[in-house]
Amino acid sequence: MTAEGFTGKVLIYQDFLEIDRSGYKLANIMGQIGLNRIYYSDISSVIFNIPGIFTDGIFDVKIKTGDTSGNLIGGLIPNRIVFKKKRSDEWKKAYDLVLEKMDNARKPIVQGTSLEKAVELYQQGLLTEDEFVKLKKKIIED
Repeated sequence: MTAEGFTGKVLIYQDFLEIDRSGYKLANIMGQIGLNRIYYSDISSVIFNIPGIFTDGIFDVKIKTGDTSGNLIGGLIPNRIVFKKKRSDEWKKAYDLVLEKMDNARKPIVQGTSLEKAVELYQQGLLTEDEFVKLKKKIIED
């Protein structure tokens, strides 16, 4: 699936997504060019804001480690795409699909996990507190 904004587009694949700013004049002027590949297992969150009356929509991918998405680089926030209202449905589908793939990317990590590994995953932020408690209970019961 592909969703397109006016500062770039997101291409969604099985194990990763790509943020492509190639050919986008605004992005190129601001110094954001080329492809940025992000694996779903490396994503901490995705922000999706629907456009308002006076604002554009935002699709922003936050990365777990080395995240610079809060810092302006060349005038643009890395991993953020801005889109117009007419593309809202397309971006909502992309958002839902990325969340699903993030969830699926986590599942294989926890199957057959030891308690020590579960603690490590929780400390790294790969498991929420609720997921950690459920996994810990399952490990102890088995």
